[in-house]
Amino acid sequence: MNVYDQSGTGYQFCCFTVAGGTGPSIPTIGSTPQSQVLPIWKITDRNGNQITKTAGGYQDALGREVIGFATNNTVDFISIPGLGPITAAGGTGSVIVQHEDIKPTFPVSGNASGGYPNCDMVNGVIDPKLISAGSGLQYPEIKEIDLPATNGSSIQSYIFQYESNYGHVSEITFPDGGYVQYTWGLNRQSTATVQQYSWMNRDPSFSQSLLPAYYTDTCTIMLDVPAITERDVSYDGSTVALRQTFSYSTTWSSASQWSSKTTVVTTYDLTNANLTPGTPVSVTTYTYGYVPADTAPMTIPSWLANQVPVEQKIVYADGNGKTLKTVYDTWLNSTTKLGEQTVLDNNGPGSAVERCYDANEQVTNEFRLSVSRGKARRPVVLFGKHSNFNSD
Repeated sequence: MNVYDQSGTGYQFCCFTVAGGTGPSIPTIGSTPQSQVLPIWKITDRNGNQITKTAGGYQDALGREVIGFATNNTVDFISIPGLGPITAAGGTGSVIVQHEDIKPTFPVSGNASGGYPNCDMVNGVIDPKLISAGSGLQYPEIKEIDLPATNGSSIQSYIFQYESNYGHVSEITFPDGGYVQYTWGLNRQSTATVQQYSWMNRDPSFSQSLLPAYYTDTCTIMLDVPAITERDVSYDGSTVALRQTFSYSTTWSSASQWSSKTTVVTTYDLTNANLTPGTPVSVTTYTYGYVPADTAPMTIPSWLANQVPVEQKIVYADGNGKTLKTVYDTWLNSTTKLGEQTVLDNNGPGSAVERCYDANEQVTNEFRLSVSRGKARRPVVLFGKHSNFNSD
């Protein structure tokens, strides 16, 4: 399978190298080809430069190593040209990545929104038989990344910790001792799932000879999704200097489809003595619409609503609620932005950007327009032919 990004770089997902480097082969588990776990075999940029996977990393067309890999149980070693050769013990030139297995509990919660009234809900919580959440499974996570010592410096270590409910990152500690901590909660009723289930007819008024004992029905459930509720930043490892809180809401147009989402990020400077405690320095409000998910094989899981959130409007305000800037976005699909408009100081001056794409979603034209109060200035064509943009 070949995948191309918007820079024109192509990624060929295909094969592992067979012994001796004579060519590709499809890995198997038993007799089943495991194509879904294949790595990137080749990477080619728009100028034709190419790197190819080897048994120990990637090399360029001249056979020079671009990046090398080795592994030893729960430790990976990565060599990068200029940092020194890779060794079994990591060596001074290797980036060392340590892993650990975590076992999150995956609690599942939500509310029935359509279908059979009971919807296999138990005390307001989804019956785990209806939705398998993966509880009890172990997942490998990165525990630590060590960068090699250079120019007399010591090894630079980044340490990762995870919360126990969903296995998400709860803290990152940086080499200088500073850290970022994440508190996780739930974005209530933020997505939906449609499931089928069986139930038994226990109504004695119905004749069992005329009606089947078991029925298959459909249930729509609005699910709660894990989300960050607070982010704390410490620069010295002891004092929290920056705090951000996150709140979420979803507006539903039907039992299984939402119409808009909103996220509000409130930022506090905890080191500024001139600020009243609890007074934010900024409030940013993100409003999302949606576009359909891409077609296979890039679709989202079939049990979720076929909607991908995209930013439609971002309002930047100061701590007193005064709007400083508003950004409007327009999307071609879930990954490609057609354009954006920026308005300063609540209906003040601003700017706009429009992009045109070919069938491969490569940018062919980009136009920039500067807008003063009430008047548009002539657009600037960054590249491509200016053919369809009108202005004074």
